[in-house]
Amino acid sequence: MNKMLLTAVLLMPSLAQAASKESLKVLFTKMQGEWQCEGAFASGKALSSNIKFKTDFSGDVMEYRHQDLAPNNFKAAGLWSYSQADKNFVATMHFASAEGSTITAFVSDYWDENHITFKGKELWKPLWAENRFTWKVLSHKEITMVWEVYKNDTWKMGDYLNCRK
Repeated sequence: MNKMLLTAVLLMPSLAQAASKESLKVLFTKMQGEWQCEGAFASGKALSSNIKFKTDFSGDVMEYRHQDLAPNNFKAAGLWSYSQADKNFVATMHFASAEGSTITAFVSDYWDENHITFKGKELWKPLWAENRFTWKVLSHKEITMVWEVYKNDTWKMGDYLNCRK
């Protein structure tokens, strides 16, 4: 058996274990609270936001609230949860800005207790662009978020936030 195939076979149980409902609940607990965030857009323009995560339904659902600070006007609200039927993470997100509002679903089939990446999923119309969010817990007082868009066969950063409690 070649080394790459053997490595893939050996890693499979750990990947399945990492992407569990229990590890998602641990991640939710770590992210819970109010966060003050600083970051930037890909253009270099500064970005400040307040983000709040709150668990509900015995920790099975996470409520997400995001409010950019002036001069930006972006707002988002969403619910994150584990889909037992699909064995993956699902987030429904409601976005609003001066340009209008929209609803998007995101799905992740892999996460662990300190990280999750989820990609936009087509609902009733095609996505405007393939995009993803990656959240990482660095400590009990620090998380990061990177939003990326897939263009020209590569992921390009759209914005990022470094958040502290």
